[in-house]
Amino acid sequence: MDITENGDPRADATKPTVVQALASTPVLTAACGYAHMACVTTSRDLYVWGSAASGKLGLGLAAKEEECYASLPVHLPLRPQNRPLLRMVSCGAAHTAATTTDGELYVWGCGDGGRLGLGREGLATHWSPKRVDPLLEAGHKIGEVSCGNAHTLAVTTIEDVWTGDGTNRMKEKQGGLVFAAGSASVLGAFHPGFDRVLGELATVQAVQVSAGFAHSAVVTADGELYCWGMNDDGCCAMHTKERFLPEPTLASCIYSRPGNLALARPARQSSCYGGLDAHVGVDGNCDGSSPDLCTSTQQDPQAWWEVDLGDFANIHVIKIWNRTDEPADKTMARDKYSSRLLPCWLMVSQKPYSDEVGGGSLINALGQSVARHQFTREKRCMVWNVPENISARYVRLQLEGFNFLHFAQLEVFGIIGVQGSVGKCSRVVCGKHCTVAIIRPLSDPSDVNRVYKRAILADAQNADILRERETFALEYDKYGRGGKDIECIICTGGQKCENCLMKERFGDELKDLSLGAGGRVLTLDEMAEMLLDAPKPPLNFTPKVVVDNSWAGKLAQKLAKNKDESGGKKGSKVSPDDDQSVATASSKGSKKSKRSRSSKKPRGGPCAPDAPGAGWT
Repeated sequence: MDITENGDPRADATKPTVVQALASTPVLTAACGYAHMACVTTSRDLYVWGSAASGKLGLGLAAKEEECYASLPVHLPLRPQNRPLLRMVSCGAAHTAATTTDGELYVWGCGDGGRLGLGREGLATHWSPKRVDPLLEAGHKIGEVSCGNAHTLAVTTIEDVWTGDGTNRMKEKQGGLVFAAGSASVLGAFHPGFDRVLGELATVQAVQVSAGFAHSAVVTADGELYCWGMNDDGCCAMHTKERFLPEPTLASCIYSRPGNLALARPARQSSCYGGLDAHVGVDGNCDGSSPDLCTSTQQDPQAWWEVDLGDFANIHVIKIWNRTDEPADKTMARDKYSSRLLPCWLMVSQKPYSDEVGGGSLINALGQSVARHQFTREKRCMVWNVPENISARYVRLQLEGFNFLHFAQLEVFGIIGVQGSVGKCSRVVCGKHCTVAIIRPLSDPSDVNRVYKRAILADAQNADILRERETFALEYDKYGRGGKDIECIICTGGQKCENCLMKERFGDELKDLSLGAGGRVLTLDEMAEMLLDAPKPPLNFTPKVVVDNSWAGKLAQKLAKNKDESGGKKGSKVSPDDDQSVATASSKGSKKSKRSRSSKKPRGGPCAPDAPGAGWT
């Protein structure tokens, strides 16, 4: 800063202050290090200022002779004329890195621990920017770079590349590879040069990286977040018992892309035809051009096929790949095989379905399901977009009529677990024992509607916060702070959320509470305060007996009443002196009972099941 507190350029700034040397220069991107800063302007020029220790400003050998600092932004001529334009810059604790639009990577500063990625020969301090040639020679174009305390991460750009020839020519996205260099205390192994990070990142494309004090994070093109390194205070989004993560690990609490949960899972069906068992429908092969590639049942009434996902899952989409082969006899209908799948029902349940075939099996299965969908139109791939907030474990496909049931593949896309994800991650920033993930903004109106309803159902106070955002203005006008007419969408998997459990537990007390100013719905804090201040019941208070008027409750009451009546007849008041007489009476009664049971049977032979003597031997 050229002007800060009391005119001292080395003083701390207690509030955001304009860097006057750059006031007339638009800045494209900026970066902060331990004691220095850097920025790239719209003209693609690089400016640095702050402490020049360890060569992290890249000012050359002049900073090596004596300790110095730059109180004003200094232009650093990183590239000669007619060279690629600067893209971004990143500052670490004692080193700095920058990338160009042509994918070149420049590093300078302290090389201790291999953080510069210049190989074993480059572990010393570099006082001027130096290009990382091994990455360039290997054909890797670096898009982003991030400097941490003792390591550096870099990710290549994602480009569209044409592959194949003739009719097989297609455009593919290539790139998104992650490279790391630095200390073993952060990366799990010593990397003096930039080595590719594999593990789970080998099959995904990264778009952004962030290097923290002792951990790292990567955001993929699908919006997933991966973390690894020291998990101090849970900064890697894992349980604190995991002290160190040697490889990138998915932070599933943020977002996990839906995968095929049915692949290779246990499956069963009503019957089996020609050895085509139920497992064929979950083997991953969607080709239905041959009957040998499809699962098939006998010609059953309401034939069914079912898969067990192994655990409760938040299901998004289910796809059915139909059989595609045609009869060899030209006189037969071309869709003879594929049309057998219709009409059918696709359903999901939290409990196993019954094994019964025919009869009321379809009706019973539909009644048990938490969601269901009917297919009546024939397609190669039939897709069911499952309603939101549906959690289930068992998926069943069942015909309506009497026919064979055969298809090529059934895919269930979702996320294991009752709760859904927070949302797709767009950027991540790693600090010292902490991580900040930014969720992508919502563009679909239905998503905005769902998020607003979840927020106000969790706490009405959230409405006062969201109403200030233009995105939720229409939702606030429609739903306000919530009310009784909004169905809870937080409850999932047949389990009630904390709010619903509280309202059920304190239903009578909350009913007597007055609404807020202007009839507003009370916030959680207001409810808690009123419940604590509510009049306490007297010491001799008798809780109100809640009568269950459902058919199950009435049946239980009837059985309890019959039990009490039978117990009253058998039990009579007996004095301690009557023990002998009671025993004698009971023995006589038992003998009489034996004589009555051994009496001769009627001449008609054994009694019928409904006859008075049925069941006696």
